[in-house]
Order: sequence, then C-alpha cells, then structure tokens
Amino acid sequence: GKSSGSGASQCDDCESGTFAEAAATTCSKCPAGLHQPAKGSASCLNCSAGTHAPSAGSPTCEACGEGYFAPKSGAYVCLKCSSEKGPSYDSLEGSAECDRCIAETYWDGDDCVVKPEGVVVDESGTTLEKMKLERGYFRFSAMSTEVYPCHHYWNCIGGKILSNSTATGSLCRKGSEGPLCSICADNYYMSEYSGCQYCGIGNAWLGPLLFAVIVLLCVAVAVCNQKKLMDLYTRFEDRLKSLGQKGTIAFVTMQVTSSSLRETC
Repeated sequence: GKSSGSGASQCDDCESGTFAEAAATTCSKCPAGLHQPAKGSASCLNCSAGTHAPSAGSPTCEACGEGYFAPKSGAYVCLKCSSEKGPSYDSLEGSAECDRCIAETYWDGDDCVVKPEGVVVDESGTTLEKMKLERGYFRFSAMSTEVYPCHHYWNCIGGKILSNSTATGSLCRKGSEGPLCSICADNYYMSEYSGCQYCGIGNAWLGPLLFAVIVLLCVAVAVCNQKKLMDLYTRFEDRLKSLGQKGTIAFVTMQVTSSSLRETC
C-alpha cells in the first residue's frame, strides 16, 4: 500500500482509488469495476451487485440507476432492464435484478404479468399481494390472480387487501360482506341501485314516514279550521238551498220538454 521513487528516503501511502503491491515504485489505479476507499491499500475491492465503477481509480462504487441492474459483483457498467429482460421490466436504484414492473403489469414472484381487468394501472412496481382494484371488482385473497366484477357495483369499494384484514374486510363497503360483497349484514337491506343500505330512518322508512306526516298535517289543518268551515256553510246555507231548488225545477222542465217533443214527432 506504499510506494517510493528512486532515491526516496521513505515510502508514501497510495491514495484512495489506487493500490500498490509489495516493493512497488508507483501506485496503480484500481481497474474499472473495482474500488478502494482507503489510503495505503495493497489491493482493490469488487463493487457489490447493484453497483458499478465505470472508470479506473474509483474510490467508491456508484449505484445503478432506476431501470438498470448489475447482477454480479465487479461490474463496470449497469445493464438496462428493458433491453435485457423485456419492455415490461423495471428496477429501483441500486438493484441487482429487474424485479419491478411497469404500471400495466405486476410482479408474480418470477415475471411481469399483464394486469387483469379491474386492476388499477396508474402505478408501477405492483406485486401480486399489493394489487389495487378499481371500484366494482373483487378477488378472494391477496395471492389470487383472478379478479371478478361484482354483481352489486357500489358494494365493492376497490383498493388493496390489507395485510391485517380479509378480502371482504378490505374490499367491501360497510354493511356488505361475503363473496363479491353480495350479502348485506344485519340491519342492512339490498338496494337495487345503491347496494347495501342501513335499515334506519332516512332510508327504507323514509317514504312511509313522509306519507304519515302529510296525513297528520291535513287532519290537523281540518280540525283547526272546523269552526270556520261551519260558519261559512251557515252563512251561505239559504243560498245553497235556493240554488238546489232552482236546479231541480230546471231539470224537471227539461225532462217534460223532451217528452213532449218525442210525442210530437
């Protein structure tokens, strides 16, 4: 890890990124793919998988960027996931393999697979366990590759199956349960247009309640105005009787006239 020139009185430590074997007169740069952070070293170190040293004399290794990987130690260049594995593959910074997928696919543990219908496609890096569903879809477990449309759209809220919950607990709205969130819990009823609804005031009993209130209001108005209605009838009683008599006379007259006309004909 030291070197000395001709006529030197002492040996000097090699700088970081370089090394010197025993009895060396000069320090040598670490080859590309190797590094040496310490001074006075007699050898260089391999860059670990997921990193690289692109040029000679590197004191440290650089992490591979997103979308690139270095599967072995001692790399001087990182490989591109889309070129080496396929257009669906991606990686995080400092990766030793391409184990991340673009937004349209998910990682099943071995490969990137196209997401089925009903799975959100707005985020990359999805794994099978963390697949996020759109509203109206359901799957039976975090390891299930099958996604099903729900019979009652509003019961299935979508999202991910939480690690501390079940499929129904994570994917079904409050008040719904069972396969495809198709069963209403106690005190809930199935609405044709909005799924499971709470059986409380303001839902199933709202219509009958409003009808009863209207009937009661009409009865109350009639009771409160009963005296006024009787006074009105008494005031116009004679006039109403007179109009009734005149109407009766007119009707009888019309009957007699009609009978006379028939006899004449």
